[in-house]
Amino acid sequence: MRLLLRPELSPAVQNSFQTLYGALLLLVLVHQFLPNWRRFFLSDRWGGYAHSGPLVNLLHRPSVLPLLGAVWALCGGALLCSWHPVLAALINLILCHHFFVTLRWRSLLRGFGAPGFMTYWLGIAVFLLALTRWSAPALQPLAVLFLQVDIALILFSSACYKLRSGYASGEGMDYGLVNPMWGYWPNVFRKLPERRVVFALLNQAAWVSQLVGAVLMLVPETRWLGGALEIATYLFILTQIRLGWLAEEMMLVGLLFFTTGSPPGDWLNVHWPAPADFTTVSTVQWPSWPLILQTLLVLQLVLVPLSHAGLFYNYYGRRRLPFPLQGILDAYAGFLGIILWRVFSVDHLNFYVNIYHGPPGGVPRVLISEWRNPANLRFWHVGEAITVTSLFTTLKYYPSNDHLFLERILRYARTLPCPMNHELIFDYVSICKSHGHYEDYVTCRFLVDPSTGTMRREILDPTFSPGAEHPTSPVFETARVGSYAPKND
Repeated sequence: MRLLLRPELSPAVQNSFQTLYGALLLLVLVHQFLPNWRRFFLSDRWGGYAHSGPLVNLLHRPSVLPLLGAVWALCGGALLCSWHPVLAALINLILCHHFFVTLRWRSLLRGFGAPGFMTYWLGIAVFLLALTRWSAPALQPLAVLFLQVDIALILFSSACYKLRSGYASGEGMDYGLVNPMWGYWPNVFRKLPERRVVFALLNQAAWVSQLVGAVLMLVPETRWLGGALEIATYLFILTQIRLGWLAEEMMLVGLLFFTTGSPPGDWLNVHWPAPADFTTVSTVQWPSWPLILQTLLVLQLVLVPLSHAGLFYNYYGRRRLPFPLQGILDAYAGFLGIILWRVFSVDHLNFYVNIYHGPPGGVPRVLISEWRNPANLRFWHVGEAITVTSLFTTLKYYPSNDHLFLERILRYARTLPCPMNHELIFDYVSICKSHGHYEDYVTCRFLVDPSTGTMRREILDPTFSPGAEHPTSPVFETARVGSYAPKND
């Protein structure tokens, strides 16, 4: 009973978790960011996606970013080898918070979306496990409980949004499978009728698996089943959808539920034991440290669920919290990166954007955005799909703020190759279910001249509005970027 109420991870599971995270972090840094680091992380002053500001211009410059990248990679190697793990995990967490949380609202890349957030969240987990193992072993079960509750709430939030945004009525995962920006096999799935049973099953499985997984994770006796379901689910998603390293990161989350006494936890303890020195404890005695850490963990166990409840109240109730609670919620959630997981919703998936450059008049046009060409390192990269999708969902999330969209599309346009006297053409391609199949229609066109900072919009389908949400979508305009409070209460 004690193990059920106070979940414990064996040294073998902790070692596996830390080692695999270190390896994943190195893969993320090398494979995901290295070919595109100038665009992804430099300030727009140097042609990057990060919005200029005093701190951004100080850190996100060509002379500083390589140094930060080297330190970050060193942290990944240290975690992989379990060399000064607490220090390495702390530095990694600081860097993850800056690049994936602080920059979420200050960069066109949006903090690298869900893959970036999970790199950050797993960084929290690695840090807490290393810190408690090294300095306060008696508090580690409390840290594990907090991590389990937190990720279960994240999955519950994601499941609720999918349920509310059309998945249950067959509008969601299928668009991602046929969308060339996201799916690995769009041409294969487009050959299937849109009412094919495989689409219905995948749409239902997407939200049901997350909801069931969250419940299993919160029930002590079934924690390990929730972790196993998470691994199995994302193992399948890994083969279908381009999500960077998100699928592998979500599979790693499953290890946190393989507690002592569970079948997979005991199996790892036998077949992949931790090194003998892995459980080294600090000889430095800090009398008040355990009490401070315990207080912080208990506060987080209380505040994180309350924060999710507050965001639900804002978004699904379309109401603001009384003053000053709304401001406190926005500040707390913004600092910790707590959001409603609107990942892979129909508003993100039922369109894609083809980008061209050409002389005024549009003939001839040269395609820039080769989404299906692995040799095009820019547009094959999931970070570019996140950037372009986030750019155009601005039209749906802030339909009354034309200036915000104009500012963002001009920032993005200046990063694209465009010969002199040419303009950039953004074709907004809507994916529609027509005559039993998925059909593409260029419904809107945006013509941008980066040199003059001007944009023209051409509506090619009079029944279409780029700012209109999908009929199944619960999207509405919020008061400001980064808050879920409605604009008018």
